[in-house]
Amino acid sequence: MWIALPAGHAQAFPENLVSRARVSASSQASPADGKYGVLRLADGNRATHWASANKALPQWIRIEWDQAQEFDTISLQIYHTQARNLYAGWKRFEVELSDGTKRAYTVQPDQDVVNARLEKPCRAKWVQITLLEVYEERTYVGVDEVGIYLDPERRIREPKPIARALPREAIRVLGGRPHPSVYVTAADVARARRNAEQTEWGRQTKQEILAAADKWLERTEEEWLRFLPPPGACYAYGFTGCPICRSSWGTWGGARCSWDRPGTVQCTQGHILPDAKHPDDGSGYKGPDGRVHYFVGSWNAWVTEQWLNAINRLGHAYALTGDERYAERAAFFLDALASIYAESTSGSWDYPSSPPSGRFARPWYQVARTLVPFVEGYDLIYTSKALNKPSLRPRLEKGFPKGPTLQQRAVGTADAHGKSWEGMTRRDNIDLNLMQDGAYYCYSHSFSGGLHNGHADYMRGALAVGVLLGIPTYVYNAVESPYSIYAMLANNCDRDGRYYETALGYAIHCRNLYLTFTEPLRHWSDERYPKGVNLFANDRFRAFYELPDLTMDVAGHALNYGDCGPDHAFIFPSDAKFSGTDYTFAEHLYAGCTGAERERFARLLRYLAGGDVERARAAAPNRTWLLYHADPVPGAEAPSLPEDLHRKVFGSWFLGQKGLAILRDGSGAEAQGALVRFGPSLNHG
Repeated sequence: MWIALPAGHAQAFPENLVSRARVSASSQASPADGKYGVLRLADGNRATHWASANKALPQWIRIEWDQAQEFDTISLQIYHTQARNLYAGWKRFEVELSDGTKRAYTVQPDQDVVNARLEKPCRAKWVQITLLEVYEERTYVGVDEVGIYLDPERRIREPKPIARALPREAIRVLGGRPHPSVYVTAADVARARRNAEQTEWGRQTKQEILAAADKWLERTEEEWLRFLPPPGACYAYGFTGCPICRSSWGTWGGARCSWDRPGTVQCTQGHILPDAKHPDDGSGYKGPDGRVHYFVGSWNAWVTEQWLNAINRLGHAYALTGDERYAERAAFFLDALASIYAESTSGSWDYPSSPPSGRFARPWYQVARTLVPFVEGYDLIYTSKALNKPSLRPRLEKGFPKGPTLQQRAVGTADAHGKSWEGMTRRDNIDLNLMQDGAYYCYSHSFSGGLHNGHADYMRGALAVGVLLGIPTYVYNAVESPYSIYAMLANNCDRDGRYYETALGYAIHCRNLYLTFTEPLRHWSDERYPKGVNLFANDRFRAFYELPDLTMDVAGHALNYGDCGPDHAFIFPSDAKFSGTDYTFAEHLYAGCTGAERERFARLLRYLAGGDVERARAAAPNRTWLLYHADPVPGAEAPSLPEDLHRKVFGSWFLGQKGLAILRDGSGAEAQGALVRFGPSLNHG
């Protein structure tokens, strides 16, 4: 029972009169003393509840006493949101007393606790609560706990509502945003063009982008269109491998597929599948051992992932050159994929979930991992007239299969349908059937109560579209909700700037995820946040990115704990410390900060670059990002680290909250160290 007592109130809590009553029900899903029996209505155990035997209405529960009792409050904890696929949400119920009093009550959607207050205290020998109507039929209706109290001081209160997703029809799309405005702005595009002209690494990066984009101009649109999967098609990771030799054919965009071999995969031993002995009609080939091999599903996944990469490269090529050919082809790919996106809702069929869920090949939270680059590419071409051309969707829709699609027939994922109309433009289709559809999927899953990396994915996917299309709900959710980026920082990043899991790899992955919040939030602007939201102004956020890799290095070895495997490497330690991961984060810190903090990170950049930042940028893996965000770094010397960071990299460091002590001594070939652990192990998974 959720209870709130006034501050300093020492009086006893009202007695639950159900504890001295007999209880009965119209039906029950187990014997009375079983897990779902009527005796579970007031046992105080949140692991049990009463459940009806079926979904038939009305259903009732009855509380009776030998002697009349005085009360004024009836409290119900409804069992619904804990298992909403099985338990219906209550909509309307009636309370009847033994003296003939009757009163109806209405329950709000997803309301878990209802306190039915009587106008005045009354005496009765029994109370019957009858459920008359639910929001949507499910297998059962249920009640976790029921309480009946004499509570004249109103000390029994309903809990603060749990944050829940708004229905899609309540999400307002305001539009009116400048473009680009999500991960880069017009000023950033100008910087990218300047870097491409004035720096050697910038020129090389631009050449690579244009070369990658040009190959997508080689075929005609109709030639590309023949590779588009049908709506509700199979998509697969490619876990099972070759049924002939068991070797791999790769996964998703890395599968061994070719535009010259449509509908097939090739394993590392050269077997091309499907073939006559291993047919696949689109739903997979089931081998003698019972395993299903999704050849066509892997091909479909490869196509959509390859086109996603194309959109990204074409978008950047357009931003750097203004050449409409790139925008035209990116708009075509986006429009084609948007024509089947809302219908492709199963994710990878071989991903372990039942039924599968997602968009294209990506399951669950990984929907955001493709939605974000879709947004990035789309934002870069958003002002192009190519998006005002007629959409392919009305034409393609005429050829869509009638009746259930393959995904519903084969794996049970319910079919969904996007929207279409005559005169629909590419922009209409992409905005509605790809961006808004994907964003709401991510947004609706961001209320599960977790603050893990998968949750961060959901949140950033919706945020990206929110900033792109002007949807305040998604932006405010990322900043203000109980599941916001600030909640993740407070929960997952400790006072020493470390990630809570004892998994160094996932700690870096988490940092990469959180970085994708910085630019959309900074570029957002409205009455509530006229200057956007600057995560780099947050001390905890900055600390999270200050040399997270090198501070875990001892004599050339990464600290060996948590999810790390054995480390048998023989290394000659060096006092010249470098980490590509830390260098990437330092570039983000330098670009995102101002004033004294920016000077600090300029010093850090020069240290990691050995004094030659331009040379380091030429070798950096994130040169496309640098193109838009890298400014010159003043100074040419290779300074020492700031004193506090020098101690964390070369000296001993006590991390009290994490439960680690890193002991270091000596230098160069004489360096040595030890790790002392006294904290918890929170391995990934």
